[in-house]
Amino acid sequence: MKCCSLIQERDIKCTGVPNKQILENLQYLNSIGKDVEIRIPYVPDYNDGQIEKIARFLAPLKNLTKIRVLPYHNYAGSKYGALNIPNTLPDRLPTDEEIQRTAETIKKITNCIVIS
Repeated sequence: MKCCSLIQERDIKCTGVPNKQILENLQYLNSIGKDVEIRIPYVPDYNDGQIEKIARFLAPLKNLTKIRVLPYHNYAGSKYGALNIPNTLPDRLPTDEEIQRTAETIKKITNCIVIS
């Protein structure tokens, strides 16, 4: 499952859809004891201020197998120009240090295996 943001408006801006169903499904899977792997896209200046909040939300889940921190990339940037639509992607890519710090923060709070 992917968890981009716990703030619904930001999740809609990032993914185009609300996160309510994802968060409900995550709680349901936890309640029935299913193993879950979480992917957290790290987008500088978008969800970097929410990493601790996301980790605290995930910490009580009993069946987390691992958490992956996915560095934001701008591979789709050229498609905007080709389609003649405004590019709404962030300009800044995350540094290796930001990704490492994010992984360490998540691991410290969740005590789960974190892959970055």
